[in-house]
Amino acid sequence: MAQKVKLYNPHPGIGGALLPLPKPMKDIADKLNRKSMSLDKAIEMISQVAKKVGGQVAVVEEHKYIRFQIKEPNNYVHVYRLICYK
Repeated sequence: MAQKVKLYNPHPGIGGALLPLPKPMKDIADKLNRKSMSLDKAIEMISQVAKKVGGQVAVVEEHKYIRFQIKEPNNYVHVYRLICYK
């Protein structure tokens, strides 16, 4: 995943979800918006924040976005399209 990508279309931080996107995740998505870097570097930066809020990130190659998910103590999992890349 050393490919260079342009990050765009961050999650708006509001809308439909039972659990709103945690603010630190919204902040990192906004910070990376319109930036070009390796996909590995983007994942590294996002993962650091995700760990602090108790979540995980993954690349969804089929749809070209970075996913964030967080599990509640009751095992309910929330999944977000955090930011797209091209």
